[in-house]
Amino acid sequence: MEAPGRKVAISLDTDDWSLRSNLTLPAEPMSLLDWLPFVQALGTYASRAAADGAREAGRRVSCAAGCAACCRHMAPVSPPEALALARLVESLPEPRRSEVRARFAAAVARARDAGLLDGAAAATRSREEQSRAYFNLQIACPFLDNELCSIHDARPLACREYLVTSPPEACATLDEARVSPLPTRVNLMESLARAGARTLGLPAAAIPLILSLEWSKTLDPARDRPGDPLEMLRVLLGEIGEFRVET
Repeated sequence: MEAPGRKVAISLDTDDWSLRSNLTLPAEPMSLLDWLPFVQALGTYASRAAADGAREAGRRVSCAAGCAACCRHMAPVSPPEALALARLVESLPEPRRSEVRARFAAAVARARDAGLLDGAAAATRSREEQSRAYFNLQIACPFLDNELCSIHDARPLACREYLVTSPPEACATLDEARVSPLPTRVNLMESLARAGARTLGLPAAAIPLILSLEWSKTLDPARDRPGDPLEMLRVLLGEIGEFRVET
């Protein structure tokens, strides 16, 4: 018989949104990656709150299925997300697994040939210059199929949080005057990266999504060590906003 879990009530307040919820924590240890679905749910919740706020202000989010210009940006992922994406690819059946691996390899090769991932050329570019150069290459995300995200439920936090109210066709340009993203003061990808640094000793910096498979191969599997679920929750919430956990 499974040991009963611990029931907790959480309150989380950020500069953009607030959340009140009840959770049941497992009795056994959890790794930070086990918390990723929870953080992804927070990302979806935050995006809906932002969209609702925009609608009340008379603006409508224009992002929709088939609008995939943003899937050609250098999407950043936190180290825990990079590890999760690598594991997701490994779980795919053949020949899909080999197809997606080949897409990752091709994307990395094109970006490296353009001097965007490492070396002296990359070091001399600002983040904005690097982003613009990458977008100009029009490298599609390895998970993009027929202009649709093939891992939509598991998509990165950066993808969940990026919404615009400008016309979809404007996103195919780099004209900041034409693209109107919803403002946000809470970056869950960065919060998860900081939590990973605190609990697993991972880098706190974001990683380009296309490097997820390559980077994960260098990681010692022992880094993803399980810990006390309640303590993991507290660390995670503390990196997002003001919180309270009642047991």
